[in-house]
Amino acid sequence: FKAMAVGGAISTRRVEDVSFPVHSPESSPRKSGDALLPFFRLDITHQEVEGDATAQDSRFEAGYGSIAVQARKTTYREQVPSDKMEISEQHVLYRMSVTNNFEIDLGAGFMTLNGMQTTTGFSVTLPILYHPSEFFGMEFRPVWSSLKENTIQDFDSAVLVGWRYASLKAGYRWMHSPRQSLDGPEVGISLRW
Repeated sequence: FKAMAVGGAISTRRVEDVSFPVHSPESSPRKSGDALLPFFRLDITHQEVEGDATAQDSRFEAGYGSIAVQARKTTYREQVPSDKMEISEQHVLYRMSVTNNFEIDLGAGFMTLNGMQTTTGFSVTLPILYHPSEFFGMEFRPVWSSLKENTIQDFDSAVLVGWRYASLKAGYRWMHSPRQSLDGPEVGISLRW
């Protein structure tokens, strides 16, 4: 718990104090547009799912220092037979970034699945972000949810290439439930401030 408290405190100091007390190459004030500890971030992706299904996904994050909220909505569409399913995730995040290139978050919230019926359940997430430079980064965003005593696993792994305020994003997303799997590659953009 002490490491978590220190990680959160350093994250807040990195965004609010230009005269950051520890001026080391490993931990310095956050620059505007950095991928870590964003004030605002929007990711939009398109996914080709196994079979003839596709998915449109958008994720929005807003925060200050160690505290943030994120909302994500994914719409899956199948051509034959014509079908549609929406998954929404909302989490409160505790962000820890003690260095300029690494962040790990703890999050809790809810997942809602809207298909033939609507089901909502508790959800946890543990995003891990590694951006060794302003132009390149790797991110892994796992989510575990419980809906009507069924466990839903949503794993999103991506590589980001671009600039400080915007990146192109390519990766793979696995969505697993006890009865169904929606896996496939994804491409998109990430915008942040």
